Amino acid sequence: MLSVGASITKSIYTSYELRNLNPGIHNQLRGAGHLDLLYFLVEENLNPFVEAINYQASHGAIDKKIFDTFLAGITHV
Repeated sequence: MLSVGASITKSIYTSYELRNLNPGIHNQLRGAGHLDLLYFLVEENLNPFVEAINYQASHGAIDKKIFDTFLAGITHV
């Protein structure tokens, strides 16, 4: 029972952290059926990508080209 409560709490706080880190991704996940509440399950694997998206959004076109080239090179994750 305690484990379920801990998972729910982790889910909620991780959703808040995602909302602060990238509101756009949070809103897309929230709109797709509250998937933001499941983000805590994949946070460790996806956080570098979220940070890269934030970096790309706050920098110029050259950084966007580098980022797009990087993503194009990823065949599977």
